[in-house]
Amino acid sequence: MRKIIALWILFSACAYGENQRVKVPTLADVVKEDHWTLVERKSEDTIQYIRFRKSFTSDMDFTQLPKGIHVFWDFKADRNGMPADNSVLVRMAEFENNIIQNLEKDLSGVLVSVLTMDGYRQWTFCVKDFEVFFDRLNSMSQTGEPYPLEFENDDGSGWHYYFEIADQFK
Repeated sequence: MRKIIALWILFSACAYGENQRVKVPTLADVVKEDHWTLVERKSEDTIQYIRFRKSFTSDMDFTQLPKGIHVFWDFKADRNGMPADNSVLVRMAEFENNIIQNLEKDLSGVLVSVLTMDGYRQWTFCVKDFEVFFDRLNSMSQTGEPYPLEFENDDGSGWHYYFEIADQFK
């Protein structure tokens, strides 16, 4: 009889949410889910496309990826600020896929957002450290000419930048 009562109490506590903890997703969880939000902003002169991973939350542990790196690719733009040549889009996709594969396989870095507008694309990565990022970048394969990339290191955190963008659109 005591076992039945104990089971009933346990069932009741679970059914009403007592003793339950809400699991905060990890970086690995979000990367594995790979859910992105795409936002298009139009102004008189240009169009902005902003992509970001939507599942990062401010209560997650970001200590393993404390550095931010912004990667820029300038291109000849059409009247809306987007690439005038489709082959540029193909090469940008090749770069993005390669760098993601090289960084995210062991979570030494994560792509958190992509902005395209006014003749440039900006990728924002959060990484363990700059040296690992550049080692992975230099070891990846590419076709054709070297990618026309410029870099800006953020000794603070790329997470601050991510949340500035994401909080506008969540």
